[in-house]
Amino acid sequence: MKIKTLSHLSSMIVAAMLSVGCDAAKKDIVVEQSQDNSYSSSWSNIKDGHYLGSDLWANPVQDWRIKNGELECNVSGGERNIFLLTKSLNDASGNFDMAVTVRPLAEFLAQPTKGYVGFRLGVNGQFNDYRDSAVHGRGMKVGIDSKGTLFIGKQEGEQISLNEQPIRLHFTGTTEAKNSALTLTAFDANNQQLAQLTRNVASSVVAGGTGLACHAGDNRTREGMPFQRGKTKRAGNIGFAFSDWTINGDVIATNADRTFGPIAFSMYTLDKNTMKMTAQMLPVPKEAGTQITLELQSADTKTWQQVASSTMVDDSRTAHFSIEDWLYKQDMPYRIGYQMADRAGNTSQHYYQGKISKEPEIGSQLKVASLSCHLDLGFPHQDMVSFIDSHNTDLVLFTGDQYYEGNAGYGVQKAPLAAANLDYLRKWYQFGWAFRDLYRDVPSVFLVDDHDVFHGNIWGDEGKAASGKPGADIQDSGGFKMPAPWVNAVQRSMTSHMPDPVDPTPVKQDISVYYTDLNYAGVSFAILEDRKWKTSPRKALPDAKIKNGFSNNLDWDAKESGDTAGLNLLGERQMNFLNEWAQDWSADARMKSVVSQTLFSSVQTRPKSDIINFKDRGMGPVAVGDYPEEDITVQDFDTNGWPQTPRQNALKLMRKGSAFHIAGDTHLGVTFQYGIDGWNNGAWAIGSPAISNTWPRRWFPKSLPLNYVEGQPRNLGEYYDGFGNEITVKAVANPTVTDIEPVRINQRAPGYNILTFDTAAQTLKVEAWPRWVDPQADDASQFKGWPMTFNQKDNGYPSNGHVLPTISGLSKSGAVIQVENQQTQEIEYTLRFTGETISPRAFSDGLYTVRLYNEEMELIKTLADQRTQK
Repeated sequence: MKIKTLSHLSSMIVAAMLSVGCDAAKKDIVVEQSQDNSYSSSWSNIKDGHYLGSDLWANPVQDWRIKNGELECNVSGGERNIFLLTKSLNDASGNFDMAVTVRPLAEFLAQPTKGYVGFRLGVNGQFNDYRDSAVHGRGMKVGIDSKGTLFIGKQEGEQISLNEQPIRLHFTGTTEAKNSALTLTAFDANNQQLAQLTRNVASSVVAGGTGLACHAGDNRTREGMPFQRGKTKRAGNIGFAFSDWTINGDVIATNADRTFGPIAFSMYTLDKNTMKMTAQMLPVPKEAGTQITLELQSADTKTWQQVASSTMVDDSRTAHFSIEDWLYKQDMPYRIGYQMADRAGNTSQHYYQGKISKEPEIGSQLKVASLSCHLDLGFPHQDMVSFIDSHNTDLVLFTGDQYYEGNAGYGVQKAPLAAANLDYLRKWYQFGWAFRDLYRDVPSVFLVDDHDVFHGNIWGDEGKAASGKPGADIQDSGGFKMPAPWVNAVQRSMTSHMPDPVDPTPVKQDISVYYTDLNYAGVSFAILEDRKWKTSPRKALPDAKIKNGFSNNLDWDAKESGDTAGLNLLGERQMNFLNEWAQDWSADARMKSVVSQTLFSSVQTRPKSDIINFKDRGMGPVAVGDYPEEDITVQDFDTNGWPQTPRQNALKLMRKGSAFHIAGDTHLGVTFQYGIDGWNNGAWAIGSPAISNTWPRRWFPKSLPLNYVEGQPRNLGEYYDGFGNEITVKAVANPTVTDIEPVRINQRAPGYNILTFDTAAQTLKVEAWPRWVDPQADDASQFKGWPMTFNQKDNGYPSNGHVLPTISGLSKSGAVIQVENQQTQEIEYTLRFTGETISPRAFSDGLYTVRLYNEEMELIKTLADQRTQK
């Protein structure tokens, strides 16, 4: 193996790495985890920065830090809190006590506002998962408010004075039967009691997770409403430092395996015998150590051998590895290592462990999960994750919107740059916390979409800086709202583990690119960036009066006036790449697929009354069997249905390679075929349902499809989309009324695709699964209309076209055939055929040049003047 990293080459050559049959343990390994029912904070040993330890989750990450051995909430705002991952309180009979020292920050004392500091207990989320409790859970508040008043929930007690001196808050509880007796006591620095408050509550109020809080705002507590969060804006003037947090008691439960970090997760790909991996770190400070190692396990001795080392990139908190000549025909356990230094100079070793799975053999089946659009409603989606995992996929595609701006709460922080980096990272961490086990042991592909870079919609305009008023105005102007270094950090986090870009030349503002191709198990994927070069419609079409991606001029129609000259979709560089990729069947590629953020058609309808400044009027879920009669097709400029001519040209290039198209973004599960100057002659497109989303989209066209047959569903068949593009809709998963909990999620028809590439038969099986269905259950069923199976040649190959002379004597494994129209001098397609005898087809009558290539695209024979036959 040849080993490369972004920092330096390892001197170790992994000659002893042979096939391993065991599966690496799926857990984080942290040194010296305590298993007892006590807890003591370690902040005094942690280097200054925003990493608080692997046993804590901070809400939000950027507003909490370690400074001089204390934990500080140094940004004033509502609902600032931390959650202890490894300890919780049960509702058994017994005792507990917890204590923490709090010290008002000087800036708070200058002009205090409403708020409080203290404990949280009984912190529970909606989905019986500690991660949900950490991010969304609420519970009882206990502490001291900014006036110095002690309180336990709604009950208030004595008032003490707040000054620069630390206060020790000691909170105890005794649970008997169904009741808990609680006592909060405040002590000064000399351990003299200042005040005390007692209260009896139901033991169920106490049971659950626990944490600390520093809240700016009204101290009113809404007991009995654990799933509703208060106001979280940055406001007020409340700030405290915490130290020496201790917990003890026989009702304390320990879950040592619930730590998170300092290595959050990893992602990797295998391509052309090269393995690339990204290690995603939590926000560990540079002073704690920046070297990240990669180790592989020997099959013979079961020992770990370091094969590479990489320096953490600070803004994205990532480390990167690249190893050539990978032994891809075997499983290879790996572990990522990080040695962390504390304030005293002592070090602790941490690992994150997984497996590089052997690449499925060419000629076998490659099973791919396709997902997009992760709203944290339903986080951590454990039921869905387990259902996807049960398919035993070989590759995972996340086609964008791994998070939304509102995910994890606390709004969006766009400045200063360091805090903005932490803001995207906390949302990215949350995504990985939920889904990392889906891609820990298999390759993964990630695309960066609009919400990932804090846009509702984005037209990249080749990377220019967006300008305009906040809101729709600035994003409609085209370009990127966030600073280029921030955009690059996001892209580095999500895409740096993929094969190197075809052309790494940055676009404007020095924004990086990542479009590339991935060859895995006989399937060649073209990975596109369909946002980065796209023209802004508001700039190009002033008469349309574009707002938030939609025309606000009812007298203007994109079908008639939207396809003007000089518009960009993929940009010249990606078009050249797509053209070359369509002709390249090397690396023994048997099938081809394009992967992009969004579909190349606007497959959606809305009520006519809601066509301007969408307010979701009439867009609720529809009862099964009902049909909204007022819906019309929509011209959504955020889709790639526009601009029409660049869209048609891109589809022609896809057809040159008979490629399937996989995308997400629209929230609507749909499978349809593109038309190119007619119907049923382009690629089949697979749009994945959203993982979780509340923005509604649906397909209920008012008119019947062309060639409608009585009795078929009204919304399936041959249509024009809103931009006048020809599409043939095969199946669609519209939002429908349901009583399946949680209803708010499931009424939007969320789910995922499972795509099975059979590289021997050259077929693709498309499955569309609702997120609430256990695929292993006896009565498991997919969305109506799925599964369906297509042949590679169904993507626009002229199966019924003119026949060219038969070619015989080929290898049983087939050959690559390229057909060029001699009149136009255009290559019409390049396709791998199977069988010893082939009769190629052509789109029209005439003379053609036919070229034969072997598996590595070496030219074997050129047959000129091949005339079509009737």
